[in-house]
Amino acid sequence: MPQKIIGLDIGSHSIKAVQLRRTFRGFELIGFHEREIPREEGIAPSDAVAQALAELFGEGRIGGDTVITSLPGHQISARIIKLPFADRKKMDKVIPFEVEGYTPFNIEEMVVSYHVVKDEEGGAQVLALLVKKDVLRDHLETLERAKISPKIVDVDVLSLYSVASLILRGIEGAFSLADIGASKTSICIVNSGHLCMIRSLPIGGEAITGAIQREFELSHDEAEQGKILHGIILEDQGKSEEERRFSKCIESAVSPLVREMKQTFHSFEADHHERVSRIFLCGGTSSLRNLIPYLSRELKVEAKPLNVLEAPFNKLTVKPVPAGLIPPGLGLGLRGVGSGSFSQANFRRDEFAFRSEVKEIKGKIICAGICLLTLLLLVSFDFYLKLDMKQRHYEDLNSQIRKVFTSTLPEIKHIVNEVQQMRVKVEELKREPLLFSEAGVAGMSVLDLMREITLQIPEDVSVDIRDLAINKGRVAITGETNSFESVDKIKAGLQTFTGFERVALTHAKVGTKGDKVEFKFSISMGEEKPR
Repeated sequence: MPQKIIGLDIGSHSIKAVQLRRTFRGFELIGFHEREIPREEGIAPSDAVAQALAELFGEGRIGGDTVITSLPGHQISARIIKLPFADRKKMDKVIPFEVEGYTPFNIEEMVVSYHVVKDEEGGAQVLALLVKKDVLRDHLETLERAKISPKIVDVDVLSLYSVASLILRGIEGAFSLADIGASKTSICIVNSGHLCMIRSLPIGGEAITGAIQREFELSHDEAEQGKILHGIILEDQGKSEEERRFSKCIESAVSPLVREMKQTFHSFEADHHERVSRIFLCGGTSSLRNLIPYLSRELKVEAKPLNVLEAPFNKLTVKPVPAGLIPPGLGLGLRGVGSGSFSQANFRRDEFAFRSEVKEIKGKIICAGICLLTLLLLVSFDFYLKLDMKQRHYEDLNSQIRKVFTSTLPEIKHIVNEVQQMRVKVEELKREPLLFSEAGVAGMSVLDLMREITLQIPEDVSVDIRDLAINKGRVAITGETNSFESVDKIKAGLQTFTGFERVALTHAKVGTKGDKVEFKFSISMGEEKPR
């Protein structure tokens, strides 16, 4: 499952890459990058796009498992058709025959895709889409030159529907989205959550730049810069003559777009008996000052910018980000983040079907292996869970036995069976009752001596004996207690045993942690006197 998706919006002025990251809860918008397409004489448009793509992806800032791109709407033929069934497999077979009569070209020269507008009782309403194979082939070859292989090729205007389905789904009635780019304007009309109409108009920001260029006799770059810095549609005439002239020039360029948008809305209203009440605008040209209120007045609808940066999925950290440029790429990227009421069109089919690279195949194999291993672990978990408590109880007992054994018989390093080895050691000690006779403590075994030492330590003293060494009439005791006063009490207690000739404190200091006192006693043994 891909984790990072890139929605690649290729316009006539620039290329925009919107980067999304899949999460357990959905997705996040984590990156936006733009690269202008070079405008140089002698460079073919496809070469300029390939160059910009190579530069954009070669900067190392963009990375993704899946790339999704689109074809411009004016290169697509679209038609709403009704089918007496809703089965998607049947649609794949039937739609090419249904649309064959609507295109002047041989259907064999076309690639057919579709988007299901809505399921109806006893059938479905479908937006059939056709593109010439040569157009699709050129698009893929341009991307291939930049080493990019898109998994999905959508239609640019349908990306607006995907965005609407995500962030505008609660809006009642009919509304429109418009992406006003450099060379074209894409319009999408949605009603009650369903796609109703799409249209691509060959009018955009370049028309404004051209009008400024002719009116003021400027170069293209000068006119473009003037549009960006000074472009405005005046709401009143209380400005300078130069500003009024500039405003009228822009209005003259925008008026054909307004006229086409009005015709689009009227056509929708005639077919659906519903009025478009709102329009959401995006695209680079939508940032022209006063354009949005101007369109609202002329179209007699509420107009507002489509700002996706206010949505909770926005995790962009680079500021400022041109909000109007993000929606088309975002709509494309949504195709890769999971289920939703998004565009369903994809021209990567038949001979143009997406071929997974070896890297992706390996990734899927690894993913499948991980899933299988996880399944096996889950199946085994119940069995191991039942054994876990018994195993823990056994380990606790074993740990306690080992602790007692090592503290009692520290000289034994090779431990095999604590209980059995302890029994053997006890039997050995029983066979050596006169172990201390040479030291003058006749009749005492090791266990007897250990018992006597334990008895001589006052009960109110907390002590931890770390080492007990016995060698030819001498005993060395090493341990730790809670204070120097306790050390004195231990010494006093040991001196009461008549079998000890002399008890000497050879070492006493505060431990490394500061909460204990370490000590060492050296004891000379004599013959035990009668009590």
